[in-house]
Amino acid sequence: MHSASIHSEDHFAIREISSVSALLDNLCRALTKVYQKKGVNLTLDVSPEITWIGQPIDFMEIMGNIIENACKYSLEFVEVSASFTENSLTIIVDDDGPGVAEDKRDLIFYAVNVLILSTARRRFRALYCS
Repeated sequence: MHSASIHSEDHFAIREISSVSALLDNLCRALTKVYQKKGVNLTLDVSPEITWIGQPIDFMEIMGNIIENACKYSLEFVEVSASFTENSLTIIVDDDGPGVAEDKRDLIFYAVNVLILSTARRRFRALYCS
């Protein structure tokens, strides 16, 4: 793991370069234990070369919440995958649960976007939920 410092007049942050695979693997192992009795099959498909720059705790908090919700509402499986291009990191959390009712989606995804903007606005550029 490497780190870099960013300075400005009113802000100081240390950003770490972390393996997305390692961070997600830790989350998935923990959640597999939590949902063992439910029998959720949690799989992870992330290349070890994919990295994320920021505070690992922020990444773990947001992704932990998303993956835990998938485990909670799934029937049998949750799949987590990631891909990286020159300009973006895409993480897909897919499950076989009933999903969010269409008439409630705007409310749910609005709350997610507000959470991200208020707690991690300098750390994440966007979260796309579909």
